[in-house]
Amino acid sequence: MINKILQHYLNVDASHEQYRHLTILLASILTVTVCMIGFLGFNINTGRYPILIVAESVGVILCFASLYSLLIKKQVKLASFMFLFMVTGICFLVMMFVGNRSYSLALSVIAPIFSVFLLGFRLGSLFSLLYLIAFSWLCISHIGVWKEAAFNTISFIQMTMIYVIVFILACFYEFSRIASHRLLRESNKKLAELASTDALTGLRNRRYLEDILLNESENRFFAMVDVDDFKKVNDQYGHDEGDAVLKKIAELMSDSIGSSGVVARWGGEEFALLFSGSLEENFEDKIRAMQARIESYDFKLPRNITVSVGAGIFHPDNHKSSLLTIDSALYEAKSSGKNCLKVSYD
Repeated sequence: MINKILQHYLNVDASHEQYRHLTILLASILTVTVCMIGFLGFNINTGRYPILIVAESVGVILCFASLYSLLIKKQVKLASFMFLFMVTGICFLVMMFVGNRSYSLALSVIAPIFSVFLLGFRLGSLFSLLYLIAFSWLCISHIGVWKEAAFNTISFIQMTMIYVIVFILACFYEFSRIASHRLLRESNKKLAELASTDALTGLRNRRYLEDILLNESENRFFAMVDVDDFKKVNDQYGHDEGDAVLKKIAELMSDSIGSSGVVARWGGEEFALLFSGSLEENFEDKIRAMQARIESYDFKLPRNITVSVGAGIFHPDNHKSSLLTIDSALYEAKSSGKNCLKVSYD
């Protein structure tokens, strides 16, 4: 229910930076409003503390004012201060009029808990210190005045109420901590996925492929693919058409290679293929079939789209020289009329 209210009135979900604070504030206001109405009804029925009846009536009004400030006016700080002032003020009045009877002094522990949760560490600590000074004055000024108090039903009710409040806040804190860590893990996973994925084509990017190559221990077939005359495609038909061509080529390459290896965008109009497992004898046939599929595809342009490929064996012990050799094979393919495959086994 709390989540739905926050989304409806404040457009806030679990990923929002203030989600935890707003959830605590709203849940606290709603809970205390119900409790305050209950205490008001009880005191009106008993008629023992007229001043508390007035204070609790004001408290109910402030609870609704806090809700209005939070949900309608969207003034979070005002709602926090108003609610905290109301809760701690009512607790202090109870301690003043009831004294040490019915264990009412235990209400003092509510102030630091709510102040830190609602105002943050710095303002909450300052508020707690001021409240401690006021509470100390109250206790010291009544030393020798307050008499021993018996533990009765009201004492039990107040101690139970305080225990439940502290327990609920502790559970909420733990729930928020777990939820925050889960969101953090999911965010890190998404960031890692974005960091290794090419935004345009959806293929793995150069960073992802180079990480594999740096950690490779076996010789693998590696190929570099370049779209022929791609600059002319951009110049003649526009960059939108060029992007569409790259995305379709990425799709055709992925379908052609399948589970035989990893297809990645190396940069610009260049792609890379890293064949998986041990060396495959038919890797050249797969590359030529891929080239033929791209050449025969209708890109809805007045010209055919083809790719040139330079391939070879990647040796983990000679990382840089292997890539340079394969890059030279690609340059040879481009210089040999394009739409061809050149393989270097050096």
